[in-house]
Parts: sequence; structure tokens; C-alpha cells
Amino acid sequence: MTEMLLYHLDSDVATLTLNRADTLNSLDLATIDALLSGLDRAIADGARALVLTGSGRAFSSGADLGAGSLADTRPEDIDLGAAMRSHYNVLIERLRSLPIPVVIAVNGIAPGVIATPMWKNVDALFAKFENLPLGEKKKRVGEAVPLGYMGNPSDIAGAAIFLASDEASYITAQTLNVDGGNVMS
Repeated sequence: MTEMLLYHLDSDVATLTLNRADTLNSLDLATIDALLSGLDRAIADGARALVLTGSGRAFSSGADLGAGSLADTRPEDIDLGAAMRSHYNVLIERLRSLPIPVVIAVNGIAPGVIATPMWKNVDALFAKFENLPLGEKKKRVGEAVPLGYMGNPSDIAGAAIFLASDEASYITAQTLNVDGGNVMS
């Protein structure tokens, strides 16, 4: 395996680790080629399951937008779909067609009831169909949360900032409930 991708086989479980922490494990074409080779190696080695994860503080930030410069390319000559067809779609199709289970180890947030502008419409529907005064359903839902109120978008943002920080670098494959104590998982 190349340095941008680490390969480990333990018992029958192959682990592929994106190893470009300096770019938050962003995917350039060479990394995708390495991933495709890693998938082939896992199958050839007889792996019965595959774990795909990332080093550092992020699983992957997505496409490496800094890879290769388009600065010298005329806009009419740029084919942004070419890389999708030749690499990204191929990777997804290969992952989907693997004859073994694939576990992607990422951190995620499970938000509870959050007071967003959407609640204006939701509350209006409940007012209409449950014959409640405007604002009543939102109030009741908030009071039903163990902390007694709905969360705010900043509560979710704070959790996301934490998971993306160096302080969370040893946390992997976890779901962080940000739900005021109203655990749903």
C-alpha cells in the first residue's frame, strides 16, 4: 500500500485507513486509485469484512479541491464530470459490489429536537390538525425533552466543532447524542 493509504489485516478483517490527515483525508485521484487497490488486496487476502476509516481528526473531507491546478485551464476545457466517471463513481460502485460487509468508521451527531425555522411550519400544521394555539406544540415538545427545552442549532454546531477538533482525535466510530437527555439510540 502507498503511504496515503494504510492496510492492515487482522484475522479476517481488513482495515483501510486514509492517511492524509494534513488534508483531512481528502480524496484525490491517486488516493482513490490506492483505495481501489486496497479493496482488491482485501479480497485477495481472503478478508471476510472491511473497515474503512481515516487517520487524524476526520474520516474524509471529500474531494481534494486543491489537487491539480485548474488555474491554467480554459473554463471551456474543464470537464468536472470526468473525475466523477473515472474514479469517484468507480470507487462507490466497487464498495457497493464487494462480496463482504463494509464498515465505515466515522463519528456522527444524533441531534434531538432542535428549534429551527422549520418549527414555524410544523407548529402551524399541528395548530390546524390538533386544534392547538400557535406555538403550543413547539412548547409541549420542548417541555418533553428531559432538560425541559429544545436545543439550538449552536448546540449541534458546538458538537460538530468538537468532533472536528484535535481534542477528539482519539474518538472514532462514535455517535454523539446531542438531545437534551432524550436518548433515541
